Amino acid sequence: MFSNNHIESVHIDKIIFQNNTPFHHIVLDRFVEGPIDKVVSEVNLIPNSDYDFNEHAQVQIKKRGLSSVEKMPETTQKLVAFFQSREMIEYLENLTGIKDLLPDPSLLGGGVHKTDTGGHLAIHADFNIHPHTGLHRRLNLLLFLNPKWKEEWGGHLELWDNEMTRCVKVVSPILNRAVIFRITDDAYHGHPDPLKTPKDISRYSLAFYYYTLDRPEHEKGPFHWATWQLRPSGHF
Repeated sequence: MFSNNHIESVHIDKIIFQNNTPFHHIVLDRFVEGPIDKVVSEVNLIPNSDYDFNEHAQVQIKKRGLSSVEKMPETTQKLVAFFQSREMIEYLENLTGIKDLLPDPSLLGGGVHKTDTGGHLAIHADFNIHPHTGLHRRLNLLLFLNPKWKEEWGGHLELWDNEMTRCVKVVSPILNRAVIFRITDDAYHGHPDPLKTPKDISRYSLAFYYYTLDRPEHEKGPFHWATWQLRPSGHF
């Protein structure tokens, strides 16, 4: 289910990853091979009642998440297993230079993400330490599942500078596009403007988080959940 093109170009992509701003990241299209269309069809049929985490006042509106693999359809489960496989871990270690990465079988905060019309996710830095395992969160991988996406619908992933003065990178959430980025307390990201899709079209993605036993001393800090950031306009 993995594109050999990305494996072959990993050494070049590593340079891109480490030099991209505002923090280490890379955007890769046509990321997986195989039944991606089947996964799209499956996630569109997951009932809202199956989602296990939901919107959060002002900062996470009309956004749901499903981290329970048991509730996911069959092909989606297989894709999730692939993203937690040794093959994927080795690829990510080679790409990012972060060694001894560990997946999170519980998919805490990850899994299938769905945002409905009018929804948004405020700019934030993610939680830094897994509250159950104590592992350090080091890397996010987002895979978008949105065919025939129109730019005017919005829903773009935004990457902001560490002083929250400006958006540095905007990424359209098109089908089979992966965004991989490091997680530190100043890796600010989100899609803060309300989604403008027709009412019957939602924004879907799969989210995977990777951890290590330890991390560089200058990146360490006490545990925190997501830290939400106001934009220069004074709004989330």
